[in-house]
Amino acid sequence: MRNTASSGMLMLGILIGILVVWAGETRGIWISPLVATFLWAVWAKRTAWQYAGAAIIAVVGYAIPLAVAARSFPVGKAADTVAAIMGFGHQGIIVWAFTFLLAMMQAAAGAWVGHALKSSVHAPAPRYSRPYRDW
Repeated sequence: MRNTASSGMLMLGILIGILVVWAGETRGIWISPLVATFLWAVWAKRTAWQYAGAAIIAVVGYAIPLAVAARSFPVGKAADTVAAIMGFGHQGIIVWAFTFLLAMMQAAAGAWVGHALKSSVHAPAPRYSRPYRDW
């Protein structure tokens, strides 16, 4: 039961992180993956989950607003145009790749700072090696 509850809490944390990134991206706050993955890394217990969850949060959090926008607006044509301006011909997939690369870099930075902060804060060491009652 303990692993199931722990897995459920991890999935809930990832879902909340995705919603934070999605809400930030729809409002034009492009730095939201950094903030969401920082908070995720501070909250998650294991280092492997900190970085893997941060990657999931950033990519899915960026993909949802792009997929929603692609249903209403010509996002693919805009990506083709930007790629042509950048000198890549009409390869819009390169612009999409750069977009997700930016999300992954923000996720890595947020997770790294969260992990560093979490690992640098420790409980104070005992002042004496023997318990007080033995004096």
